[in-house]
Amino acid sequence: MFIKTKKITLNASLIIATLLAACTPNNTSTPTKYENGIFTINEGPFQNGTGTMSFYNEKDQTTQNDVFQTENNRPIGNIAQSIAFHEGKGYIVVNNAQKIEIVDAKTFKSTGVINGLNQPRYFVGVASNKAYVSQWGADGSSGNIAVVNLSNNTIIKNIATGKGSEQMLAAGAVNKLIYVCNSGGFANDTTLTVINPTTDQIVKQIKVGDNPNSIAIDKNGKIWVLCGGKNNFMNPSLSTAGQLIKIDPNTNTVEKIITFSSNQNHPNELTLSPNGLTLYYLDNFYGGKLFAQNTDANTLNTTPLINNKTFFTIGTHNRNGQDLIYAAGGTFAANGKAYRYKTDGTLVDSFAVGIIPTQFYFR
Repeated sequence: MFIKTKKITLNASLIIATLLAACTPNNTSTPTKYENGIFTINEGPFQNGTGTMSFYNEKDQTTQNDVFQTENNRPIGNIAQSIAFHEGKGYIVVNNAQKIEIVDAKTFKSTGVINGLNQPRYFVGVASNKAYVSQWGADGSSGNIAVVNLSNNTIIKNIATGKGSEQMLAAGAVNKLIYVCNSGGFANDTTLTVINPTTDQIVKQIKVGDNPNSIAIDKNGKIWVLCGGKNNFMNPSLSTAGQLIKIDPNTNTVEKIITFSSNQNHPNELTLSPNGLTLYYLDNFYGGKLFAQNTDANTLNTTPLINNKTFFTIGTHNRNGQDLIYAAGGTFAANGKAYRYKTDGTLVDSFAVGIIPTQFYFR
């Protein structure tokens, strides 16, 4: 024992201290509870209450249904729309609250807020200290992209796009361009805006179908845009059918148009399989049923892959070498549920989420 001998030298003490330090775990390399799992953004009750963030830990198969509230002792706000991660931070877009909550990606502790937005929808980082935020605008339809300086979280300027700017995608073989779906918001639009993120200049407006709402890029680098069509509730005969459109980002030209059979088809939530060969989407005409579509096909697959539930959002991810489809739904008044399926539509398992799940994010 050290106390009994009292003959330990200074050099020996230093050696022992060094050995003890070497045996002490390095906390900076220890994974945190939010590094590996599935986030679900939940809108929350419409026009009241607050949105939430659910986190599903696949290792112990547990769900934490209000991560932001737990870590910050306050709600996110109404309505939680989407989340993106950039440069070690998470950016939670809160639509009705006109803001973006910024959190540390590992701990989910708040690190700041971006204010001054007008019905923000989606966030994409375009440089280390620069981001684009799509917005519907104060009137719910004008649409623009807010250019944000992430070093001080202020809005530099706005880029006018089309009505109801929605999902965005970075694509391009050499210089990445940002493709913006102009979904129409509370109005209608038929364009995809292409922006150079270095100059913030609009490169092109690509004519697509009515109200493009979601976008993805396949294995061959081709862009796919899902257009929901016009939905005229007062006079359904004036509605238009949705379309699935393929675009070559090298020329910014439309290569393929697949039109849905009925003007009551209003598809949304386009996503791709992890291997980039299969398109998945929801069709509200079928009550939120899930469809699969091969990227090489020229006609629509009209048979739902999953037809016994109603979903709000879908996503895909590869876990341990297996491709899985994630689909979540529920009611507007109670917590929902997320389901995991094999690519043939076989149910694997399910886990709890919040009210009105609207987006998955996989970490």
